[in-house]
Amino acid sequence: MLTKRSFRDVGAITSGIAYPNDVFVDRQENLYVANDGNVTEYAPGAWYGPSSTYSSGMSVPLAVTTDAHGNVFEGDWGNDTVNEYFQGIDKPVASCTLPYSVYGVAVDAEGRVFVDYSNSGIAFLAVFYPNLHGCNPTLLNNTLSSPGGIALDKSGNLLLADGNGVAVINLCCPQSVNHYIGSGFCHVGTVRLNKANTLAFATDLCNDTVTIIDYASGANKTVLGTQNGLDTPTAAVAHSNAVY
Repeated sequence: MLTKRSFRDVGAITSGIAYPNDVFVDRQENLYVANDGNVTEYAPGAWYGPSSTYSSGMSVPLAVTTDAHGNVFEGDWGNDTVNEYFQGIDKPVASCTLPYSVYGVAVDAEGRVFVDYSNSGIAFLAVFYPNLHGCNPTLLNNTLSSPGGIALDKSGNLLLADGNGVAVINLCCPQSVNHYIGSGFCHVGTVRLNKANTLAFATDLCNDTVTIIDYASGANKTVLGTQNGLDTPTAAVAHSNAVY
């Protein structure tokens, strides 16, 4: 946990954490962590331990998010699935299998579930609607180089960690990348936006850094690393007055 003002280490959540792969903050400021084997949920300020743990139907969770109603979605690299859970209930209410390993998942205000998955170095971007009902995804894009985490901005644009860059995809024309933001990456694993959509946080898995990007201009603002107390970060998200 880093304070936003100084980006220095001010504490850590350890209870329920085991090889974390992704982090997400919902509208109520609940924090979700995709661990190697489960997803843990933490109520605002309750860093002493998880309020809920989800593991049923999971193997190796790489992505976690929620929809507007608080339902939890998990993208599983281990068993090529996307699972949906009611908040606080460890039993999938829907589960869909993709052809290949899942790397990222995001849900927009309309309930569309965006998923990226990969095979032989080619990343595919698909959408389920409504929610996961029917498990009948529509392929949106298969021109990406390497899949990673997904985020959505307030305008409905998709941000996707794509190899050595962060791709921005306008959903009016999802077959192509609109532009890339940030620079100096080796391999971007996850990307998240702050609540105001002014900053993007991209985690570089090769360089063990988190790059904070000015979202409007696409330029790097600062790069966080060992000098800020980080040790092999795999994901980053803004939460109130801190970054996790």
